[in-house]
Amino acid sequence: MLRLLLIFLPLLGFTYSAFSETGDERYDRLFLGASASFTSLNNWGNNDITTFSTLASLDYRSSVDYVGSSVFKSLQFELGMIKYADSTWTKSSDLIRLNCQYRQQKRSVMVNYSIMLQTQLLNSYSYEFSESEFKKVQTGGLFLPFQLEIGYGLAWRFWTYSTVSISMATVKLSLYPEIDARRIIAIGDEVAKTRRGVLFMEYGFSGSWYINKSLNERLEWKSNGNFFGNGLSRSKFQLSVSNQLSFTIWKYLKLILDSRLNYYPAYSYKMQFRNEILLGWYFDSSLLKNKK
Repeated sequence: MLRLLLIFLPLLGFTYSAFSETGDERYDRLFLGASASFTSLNNWGNNDITTFSTLASLDYRSSVDYVGSSVFKSLQFELGMIKYADSTWTKSSDLIRLNCQYRQQKRSVMVNYSIMLQTQLLNSYSYEFSESEFKKVQTGGLFLPFQLEIGYGLAWRFWTYSTVSISMATVKLSLYPEIDARRIIAIGDEVAKTRRGVLFMEYGFSGSWYINKSLNERLEWKSNGNFFGNGLSRSKFQLSVSNQLSFTIWKYLKLILDSRLNYYPAYSYKMQFRNEILLGWYFDSSLLKNKK
């Protein structure tokens, strides 16, 4: 626990100072969403399945401009639950991602210093067969697993709300539960073992992007993602991509096409795909403040 505090106290201090910034020009945008879906399959592929799922999401982005520099922050949260008939609720999605970037304009390029933290909120469990019975084993929780990336590189901003950053020098720390650390394929150099899990460290290149583009009054495209690599092998590259196309039906009622792609060689060399059609209430607050 002490080691985790030593890791996260500097991060929390940096985050607090970043989110309390004021400058010559500030842009803030907050997305809040809640949706639900019901699926009933009767003799579909010889299966009878009934499911009910819910999804809550938060996406906050802020950019503060100064003379010759700027600060970009983003906070993403997502929690989804799914329930099968005659079964209990289980998680379908659980994500917390914090990204802070400080940029300096030097000649014709923008130098970028970035820090990114990714973890989950709720506990995760798996069942292992031991001594002639299945045992429920906790495999995750808040800050378990977690990934912390600190990078230095270049950044670009366009379309007012969109940004792309590339870091050619990135240090990545990953904490995995011991039960996962025994199964993962290859993750990097083992740094330490704690009661909560095994800590790994990697050094390589990384990148991230946050894109918002209004196609017309009702249609908007949102895309965000990140990648990390430290070699030309398939086991040395990680990728996460999310694309959303939202259509405003009436005020805060929206229809969203959500497409996800993940590639985590630590667990599998196969691409993971997830596609959803969501209908729900989504609040979008956009404020542009000019301070002099």
